[in-house]
Amino acid sequence: MTLLYIFIGDEFADEALSNASVIILVYSVVEQFSYDQIIRHWLPHIAEVNPLAPIVVVGNKIDTRGEVITDSEMEARIAPIMKEFKQVETCIESSAKEMVNIAEIFYFAHKSVLYPTSTLYDSSIHVPC
Repeated sequence: MTLLYIFIGDEFADEALSNASVIILVYSVVEQFSYDQIIRHWLPHIAEVNPLAPIVVVGNKIDTRGEVITDSEMEARIAPIMKEFKQVETCIESSAKEMVNIAEIFYFAHKSVLYPTSTLYDSSIHVPC
């Protein structure tokens, strides 16, 4: 597994994204701009550059949020992303500082490659994906 940290304007971003088997997309739960960039920039861009790679969306820094979020609040925030972007396999929240859900992030990434839920054969073009 190769880990790449890609930022907007990175000249190697498209090449790295187009060669990825799975993409872990991380945003900060305490910075609205970070979340907005996932929706406005990264998810559409990844869909264009590598439409077959599964995506695991990770909300990081839950240890700094300061408030408890309910499951229904999290679902209301994440459901539109999963509905609009079919490449998103799962969404999870984590804390890298506190090591919360870190192993689960990589579990979901591996699972999305080994047991894909996306279509393996596109019958509309009659070519295996």
